[in-house]
Amino acid sequence: MDLFKSVMPSLNMKTEHLLDDCPDLEKDYQPYLVNHALSFGSDTLFFANEMNKYPNLPKKLQYDFYWYGIPKGKRFNKWIKKEKFEHLDLIKKYYGYSTKRAIETLNILTDAQIELIKERTYRSEQL
Repeated sequence: MDLFKSVMPSLNMKTEHLLDDCPDLEKDYQPYLVNHALSFGSDTLFFANEMNKYPNLPKKLQYDFYWYGIPKGKRFNKWIKKEKFEHLDLIKKYYGYSTKRAIETLNILTDAQIELIKERTYRSEQL
């Protein structure tokens, strides 16, 4: 069962109740991914949050909760992607910082300071 080709269209557009029509699909239903996908919509966020409180519910019951609770409609929510930082590894290595601390440091360093750190790191690797 493909999440974005069958499950999400079924829940959003109410095309067919997948788990009623074919109970064998219940084993392929992935509640975590459905909760995650629905958490990006402003109108479905609270449904996903509520379902996250009860992860041990049977899959059919979780699907039914969304089927009967979410209003019909087209939803094209974008998934949030992890932000990439260009010089993160350099700062972590130079200062010995954790990832979180290095990100904070990158926000306050100027381009000239980053170039200086690059030069110093390159020189120390050459020795």
